[in-house]
Amino acid sequence: MSSRTVSIPAASAAPAHGRVGGVGTAQGEPQLGAIVVVTPELGPGNPLRLVTDSRGVFASSPLADGFYSVRVRVAGFLPAFEPRVHVVSGHITLLKVELGSIFSSIDRLRRG
Repeated sequence: MSSRTVSIPAASAAPAHGRVGGVGTAQGEPQLGAIVVVTPELGPGNPLRLVTDSRGVFASSPLADGFYSVRVRVAGFLPAFEPRVHVVSGHITLLKVELGSIFSSIDRLRRG
């Protein structure tokens, strides 16, 4: 799995909330219907379940400030996990998540 995180100011986020959004790809292609689960790392809270659109894009509703883990899965590819995603008031934390295949994992092990 490969991912990149960036935080940008949100025009419409409530003052005490931020958001998580991004794109899920596999082999460089956007993945329609990937399941994205955003879970608070500390304290109470239910996981938020999102689904990617035809461009592989997902976006959360407003979230309280803090750290979240993000899991992405789609049929035919290995799931991806991004721990400690920092959500900040007034910002959108953007993720680019690349799902791997069993073959890409084996290739990485051979090179390592």
